[in-house]
Amino acid sequence: MRKTQPNIKRASKVPFVSWIPLSAVAFCGYLVLQLPATTWLSFAAWLFIGIVIYFLYGRKNSTLNDIEKLEEKVS
Repeated sequence: MRKTQPNIKRASKVPFVSWIPLSAVAFCGYLVLQLPATTWLSFAAWLFIGIVIYFLYGRKNSTLNDIEKLEEKVS
């Protein structure tokens, strides 16, 4: 409605619209920093495993690696 009817009066507005997202980021950052070290280590391990799977899958199934398939698609 803001684009189709930009001049109508709005019934409600969010108070402190610039402070709410900033405080949410700050509180989430505080909660993340309070996590134990084992949580961070397991996060790093699963992230590494996921990245390895992602790149191995991409390397195997990439059409850009196979020049013959790429040439067939172009012609």
